Amino acid sequence: MTVDIDEVEKDIIRRDEQDMNREFAPLRCADDAIYLDTTEMSAEKVLEFAIKKVKEVYGNEILSGRSGNSQTHNQVFIQDEGHGN
Repeated sequence: MTVDIDEVEKDIIRRDEQDMNREFAPLRCADDAIYLDTTEMSAEKVLEFAIKKVKEVYGNEILSGRSGNSQTHNQVFIQDEGHGN
């Protein structure tokens, strides 16, 4: 099976454009999402950033499973432009 990476990328872009502009339930980031472009980041740096943000929102207890803050629903939106490290 041969895959043309340029065609795959075009298909993804087209699909995302359709999803973002549909009338019902358009694709979009949550209002409280945290944007992170991982293009120039190593996996370790992405993980460090995510852990830091989780601690900021939930406190250190979340990493040990003892968080009592179930009312906060922040999201971390991580985007890799396909140039990942």
